[in-house]
Amino acid sequence: MSTFKLGGENDNGRAESMKQVIRVGFAGAAAKILSALGRKTASEIVRRSSSLVYKWSDPDLSNSPTVTQALEMDVEYVSAGHGSPPFLTAYSELLNSQLHRLQENRQLPPSQFMLQTIRLLEEVVALLKAVQERTDTDAGGNMSPTPRVCSICLNLRTCREIVAGLTWSIDADQTGSICPLRSGAQGLIACGLTRRTDPAAE
Repeated sequence: MSTFKLGGENDNGRAESMKQVIRVGFAGAAAKILSALGRKTASEIVRRSSSLVYKWSDPDLSNSPTVTQALEMDVEYVSAGHGSPPFLTAYSELLNSQLHRLQENRQLPPSQFMLQTIRLLEEVVALLKAVQERTDTDAGGNMSPTPRVCSICLNLRTCREIVAGLTWSIDADQTGSICPLRSGAQGLIACGLTRRTDPAAE
């Protein structure tokens, strides 16, 4: 059964630090649920002892609920009208933190960014051509059978992948260096990442 635990990590400071962050995050979620529902109710929901459920709220212990148990408690918490699901919220915050690290590592250099932008435009042109060809065929009454591999869907998937990569780079860029027009603060302004502070520039 799945649990909220990291596997396959090296036993080093960074791994231990991450495990501690996870323990604190999920322990806080468990504590929030116990405070709202009570230890007895929470233990009945997951069919475990109240002492074990209480341990889940202690960040100094390695105990943590399974995904199923966390889901069950989140559902009951929300159903009882207490607000957003604590475990899902904690997981989302941890995930966003890790994705931000990936954004910083995956940021494209300006030259590669421009090449990917050009590739995206080429894919969009190919997509428009494929759609036009299909539209012309259908309008002419020649309803050809759906091909095994749809070129329109392939183009859409490729565009989505390219846009995702470009978006990663834009979101991770904090200096404006990725901007193909300008660099530094002017790049941030050109990309709409910050507001102009100089009234004369408006």
